[in-house]
Amino acid sequence: MPSAAKRRARLAAQESRLLAMAYREQVENARKAEEERLQIEADVASLLAEPPKKTLLVNILEQVQDLVDTVSASPETALYVDAEGVELGRYGKLNILQIHVEPTILGGGDPFTFVIDVQILQQSTFDTPGRKNPHLTLREILEDPTIPVLLWDCRQDSDAVNYQFKVALAGVIDLQLMEVAARDGRNKYYLGAYGECVLDDAGLSPVEKKVMNEDKKAKATFIPEYRGNWDRLAERPMRREIYRYCAGDVKYMPALFRKYAGILQGEPTPLSGRRLHV
Repeated sequence: MPSAAKRRARLAAQESRLLAMAYREQVENARKAEEERLQIEADVASLLAEPPKKTLLVNILEQVQDLVDTVSASPETALYVDAEGVELGRYGKLNILQIHVEPTILGGGDPFTFVIDVQILQQSTFDTPGRKNPHLTLREILEDPTIPVLLWDCRQDSDAVNYQFKVALAGVIDLQLMEVAARDGRNKYYLGAYGECVLDDAGLSPVEKKVMNEDKKAKATFIPEYRGNWDRLAERPMRREIYRYCAGDVKYMPALFRKYAGILQGEPTPLSGRRLHV
């Protein structure tokens, strides 16, 4: 066989071996990806089957007392707050108040989340004193300017507690405005969407992202614009999926605060001004 033909044969053989190796690598990568996908799905299903950890549904006065005592246990407590209600705002109805308690604003300690059934407790939500500190109520805590109260877009929540229960929030830090300030300056004319900011900035694992997206589906069940019905938010006992959604919604806020605070204090990784809405 001529030398040129031999070289072509060798090149063909090498190409064939390389193609076989590449194919085997693709097959192996696909197998690993499928195993990872199945494991993530299994982990998500397991988490969704369990009640939220370190979370309490507050619907009796004794539990309000526990909340007040928990908040007052640390002099550096930070509260991450959200609310759900029928047409929430000044003229709507506040049904649920979620408070995630962190012993310090920079994290650490033993955080805990309270999902407060304001629909049942009404004014007692804010005016029930603690056991260990009988002179302190949730109203006084929320109105204390020395206690950080962090929300994502505080406008409707503040309106609801103020006009319905005469609670004037103080010490407010609006995480939505922090996100705008933390961008790199290319676009600061619009407000970021909470869910998308959590997915982008909270450092969630793939499992945590899927759990969050599954929990968010509960919101569509009671928001009319998503073909939901306000009546579901008022159903008691509270629907399990709504309880999970409420508990999860505030638990991501501390990671966002630490992310944006770090950027504003000089970390070299500004945000890009993406995922915007009016």
